[in-house]
Amino acid sequence: VAASVAVSNRAIDNAAFDLLGFVTYKFRKGLAKFAALHVYSHANFLNPLKSPFASVVAEEIALDENFGKNLAKKIAAMWDLGFEGDPWLTFDKTMETEMMFQRRLPGQIGDRTVIEDGRCLGHSYTVSPYINYALDGSTPKADGNHYIGIGHWGYCAFQQHGQVRATVDATSAEVAKRNTTVLVLNTEYSITELSQKQIFAGNVINKD
Repeated sequence: VAASVAVSNRAIDNAAFDLLGFVTYKFRKGLAKFAALHVYSHANFLNPLKSPFASVVAEEIALDENFGKNLAKKIAAMWDLGFEGDPWLTFDKTMETEMMFQRRLPGQIGDRTVIEDGRCLGHSYTVSPYINYALDGSTPKADGNHYIGIGHWGYCAFQQHGQVRATVDATSAEVAKRNTTVLVLNTEYSITELSQKQIFAGNVINKD
């Protein structure tokens, strides 16, 4: 993964604030966006870092009075696949807001909603717009739908490897012509989906 920030030499000469702090902030934001896109989106990236949701076929759950029960059943189905531990949900802010006002059970008495006290049906969750992203050509973009991702993240290893290398280029012909100084950050990541090693597909043997 490579991230670069070009700073004009005029800004360096006249800066009245911490330029290095600004650049490192941009790097942190860029890497956070990279990680969120690759972990949460359903984009099938053309690189070795395949998103966990890329091969998942989305199922529609109607936002009606049975929504809470139907979502709970989808979450429970994860345990039936052989997962251990509490699943974690991901959805965007619009979906979170909808569920804050969606009754948990049809015809219930009281004000219990699908999201209460910072939990969704009792489970932890993350709010991220990138859950709605797919590839438009080679560009990740929201596809106009609102998804709920259900994952057991203990089975998904997202790792940074080796050194984080920072390079400052103020002398090459390309940056010199533009009167800039370019700061570049390089590092390596991998995603390993351990769940594929945990779920067994069995064949029915006809003893007759």
